[in-house]
Amino acid sequence: MKFTNLILSCILLAACASTLHTNSTPNETMIQNSIALLDDVLFEEAQAPIQIDTVLLEGNLLKIQYRTSTPKVEMQLVGSTSIAKSFPPIRHCKLIEIGPKNREAKTLLNFPVELHCDVQILTTKRTSGSPTYLQIEGWPEKILYLYSE
Repeated sequence: MKFTNLILSCILLAACASTLHTNSTPNETMIQNSIALLDDVLFEEAQAPIQIDTVLLEGNLLKIQYRTSTPKVEMQLVGSTSIAKSFPPIRHCKLIEIGPKNREAKTLLNFPVELHCDVQILTTKRTSGSPTYLQIEGWPEKILYLYSE
């Protein structure tokens, strides 16, 4: 009898321990790597339901931290092929979902994600030091990008 209780207790303990390791917490930041695209068809799609927290440009790499309601949806930074004729020129961009879209109505944006995106394609001139403003939908400030090879 004691042996049976001991076995059942061990099975129960093992089951509880395995569920502790499989649950993910909303505070774990997932990192995605991507290359920006210039595509007017994709640009016409709606902005993904996200909240952008920070944007940081380091050379040709744009790091965007955002929150989403679905943790495993891949995002893509897409730029419009048309640019605003100013100096420096302004390229409008947005983050869209790629792949199957989750249409469930979730309102809590509690899954942090960081997107690392190569933005070389978004420049207006492929000359070292050539400036282009990137205006990302959902982010209030323009980001000054200086092209480098």
